Amino acid sequence: MNYMMALESTWSDLIEWTNNGLFVPVNEESIQCHIYRGIVNHFQSAVGVFPKATHGKLSDGDMNFPDLVLGDQKQIVVEIKFARTIAAYLAHAKAMC
Repeated sequence: MNYMMALESTWSDLIEWTNNGLFVPVNEESIQCHIYRGIVNHFQSAVGVFPKATHGKLSDGDMNFPDLVLGDQKQIVVEIKFARTIAAYLAHAKAMC
């Protein structure tokens, strides 16, 4: 299964749904659920799609406990960051510096 292709397709759908007012994310979890649903629909299977890592790679440098882990052997780790506006995101990024 090509998890990266499924993730890219699902992300495009998320952007399209958001732009068309069909999806209004309120937090990281709502985005996580949308991506999970899209990938499961893409494959018609939930095999290899893990919300919150329960096995395998739990950290990668500064990133801990990713939001999704895709795949069994070769894993794709997804970490979601949510900001209501770009200004809020930039303020948070500036505060981290």
